[in-house]
Amino acid sequence: MDWRKLFELYTAFAYAFRLKFGEQALRMAIAITVIGLAMLLWPCFVFRPDQPLSVPAIVSLIIGIILAGLFGHIVVTWKTLPMPGRGEVDAQSLPSSENVQAQQLLEKAYSYVDVGKLENALRECEGALELEPGWAEAHNLRGVILDDMGRAKEAIAAYREAVRLAPGFEEAVQNLAEAQEEERQAKPGAK
Repeated sequence: MDWRKLFELYTAFAYAFRLKFGEQALRMAIAITVIGLAMLLWPCFVFRPDQPLSVPAIVSLIIGIILAGLFGHIVVTWKTLPMPGRGEVDAQSLPSSENVQAQQLLEKAYSYVDVGKLENALRECEGALELEPGWAEAHNLRGVILDDMGRAKEAIAAYREAVRLAPGFEEAVQNLAEAQEEERQAKPGAK
């Protein structure tokens, strides 16, 4: 089993859950964790040592483990969850924790990218950058959006700014390299 892929899937689920339910997501995750723990403990109260576990008890244990584990982890790692499509980022690529509005704008931009509304995504991303001009992740996303819109030169400039702000931001470094290579190949006479 590829644990890295499984973790990426879990992270995408956690991010989607957080994005869909916003601030209520944490309370919902806590409630679902409690339900999962209750399902996990239920067989302990009805289990009699002289009888084997019943199928409903085994199913309850399995569902309880999944719910308590998944949503419990969301609760514990709420502030530090890596976000899908953002790669591993360092502290320099994150906005100041006080700027919630910039974070919300960038999350809206990601949502618009997911549904192909690139103009809206660009507007939200640029709004986040107005609030947090030194946010490497926002510059990287701006580059992705511009690249998808066919505006390669502007995308390269955005990737360069992301890399300048956070040299350890691997996704931005990779995006910059790929965009530069595509631009070289697009030039007449390029090999």
